[in-house]
Amino acid sequence: MTSLLKAPTKRMQTVYSNELVASLFFSIVPQAMRVFREEMRTHRSGAMSMPQFRILAQLFSEPISNKELASRLGVSGAAMTRMVDSLAADGLVARATNKKDRRSIYIRLTKKGHAYFQRIRGAAILSLARRLEGLDEIHIEQLGAGLGLISKALVELRSSSSVVAVHPDLATDR
Repeated sequence: MTSLLKAPTKRMQTVYSNELVASLFFSIVPQAMRVFREEMRTHRSGAMSMPQFRILAQLFSEPISNKELASRLGVSGAAMTRMVDSLAADGLVARATNKKDRRSIYIRLTKKGHAYFQRIRGAAILSLARRLEGLDEIHIEQLGAGLGLISKALVELRSSSSVVAVHPDLATDR
């Protein structure tokens, strides 16, 4: 892996336009998602599907309505209800009435769901960190800085959508 990340020389300098950055982003995201899915599949229980795990990830920071969950994951309300029902039967999520509007029902993680998500996510992070050990310190710093910039850009783009969740460690200046 280190051989792919050689220190840039003057000949290797690239002028980045908005279009090139957007193109790279749309090329890299699917690759990153494949790595993410591999790590999650390795550490989650075989009975849980990736969409169900994504539900837990969405609920990790806040309770969300079934409709919002369906929108964020790009599935129908009926499909979301079935997945949530399965997670509720396993004791990982629970439905709760919105105190401000009793007609609204929100989905939230239970203590068991929170602990499950943290365990799987923590194991996946450690595994990915081990895979990055082949990079030298400079490249790790550059990668971290680049991910921080991506995170900040996504926060700015988020103003018109609530789809993007940003990890708090990446959203702060160092």
